[in-house]
Amino acid sequence: MEKKNHKYISGKKRIYILNKFNNKCAYCGKDLEIATLLTDHIDNYGTNEIDNLNPCCKRCNTVKGKKSLEEFRITFSRISHGIPSFSEEQRLFLIDNFKIDPYDKIFDYPKSFYFEEWHNLQQ
Repeated sequence: MEKKNHKYISGKKRIYILNKFNNKCAYCGKDLEIATLLTDHIDNYGTNEIDNLNPCCKRCNTVKGKKSLEEFRITFSRISHGIPSFSEEQRLFLIDNFKIDPYDKIFDYPKSFYFEEWHNLQQ
């Protein structure tokens, strides 16, 4: 799939995106200003249309990178629960030798993104 051009997002559109979730990062809820706003493409292969753009802080934008929302949710949950990153080899070693999966907590208690909580409050 060919990646769309993500280079230019107008100032007017950036303000609209910032206001989308009450001037907060769509993922962690951190307060944002127009100067600190980064725009995240929800679908990395999508367009610069409003429904494919979320307001984002630098940390979440960096951690999300090119991950899908569900891939990012796993990473976001791991970080939120204070669980360090393990390679697959390390994870399997812990499971095989100690019957501990360090990522169990992630799947038992997945972290909601701010925009999901915000949408629930709007209903």
